[in-house]
Amino acid sequence: MGFGIRAAIIAAVIAAAALALRTGTAHADVGVERASRHAGRPGAEVKLTLACGFCFPPCVGPKGERHPEGFERGPCMLGTHRPPPSSFGVSLVSKRRAERLVACERENGACPAPVGPPRGHGYRYLGWALPPPGGNNPETGDPPRYLLGFRIPPLPAGEYSYVVWCDSCLGGRAGSLVADPASPRWRLAIGAQ
Repeated sequence: MGFGIRAAIIAAVIAAAALALRTGTAHADVGVERASRHAGRPGAEVKLTLACGFCFPPCVGPKGERHPEGFERGPCMLGTHRPPPSSFGVSLVSKRRAERLVACERENGACPAPVGPPRGHGYRYLGWALPPPGGNNPETGDPPRYLLGFRIPPLPAGEYSYVVWCDSCLGGRAGSLVADPASPRWRLAIGAQ
């Protein structure tokens, strides 16, 4: 295995491990990397960036010369032929409810497995986070990113947390909910209108 390929694989492992340490659930390979604001009144614009440690393209090529499909070099996913997820649904929920979701995951892992991003029962759907225009380039070694721009919805003043719906994180039709309300990156304080 050449030095460049070995370095790219090490970089991918380190990036995925760093992302896992920054999030708080078992499905921590996708998470909020940054937000343009963490507080605001309804109507204010927010730009959200998710990073995904398992969203590299599948590997192609013989052993020792593997590379991401469609690229000459960079990290890739072994053991799959599936393309990276095309999007992640993002919702907003009270910080307290997000904390209960994380506690459920830690206690028994038998948490809700919705078939789409939650839209009711206290959840406010924000939209689909999509790859940047032109797509992600694994040759940089950075984890793939997904972007979502939205306006803060008219919700009561308080502390909220993002919840990411990941259909790739579970087999079958259902997906899992990823949240980390303990992280300031995942939180949004909504002020009075």
